[in-house]
Amino acid sequence: MSAELYVLRAKRAFDCIFLDPPFPYRFKWELLSRIAASPLVTEESVVLLHRPQGDCQTEEISAMQIALRKTESREYGRSVVDFFRPEALK
Repeated sequence: MSAELYVLRAKRAFDCIFLDPPFPYRFKWELLSRIAASPLVTEESVVLLHRPQGDCQTEEISAMQIALRKTESREYGRSVVDFFRPEALK
C-alpha cells in the first residue's frame, strides 16, 4: 500500500512516525501535511523526515487544527533528518 493511501485510511496514532521517501520524491511536504491532518498524530507524537540537504521547507506544516513545528534538524553528509512535533493552532 502506498504511504498516501495508508495516511488516508489510518485510524490509530503512533508515538513516532519516520518518513524516508526516495530523494527524488516531490510530494514529501504534502505527505507531511496530510499526516498532520490525520489521526496518526497526537500531542505526544514525533514525526521524522529524511530528506536531501538542499530540499528545505518552512519550519511549520499546518493542516486543520494541528501544526507540525520543526524542533530539530540533524545533518548526516548530504542527508538531513528533520524532527517535527505537533502543536494546536490558535
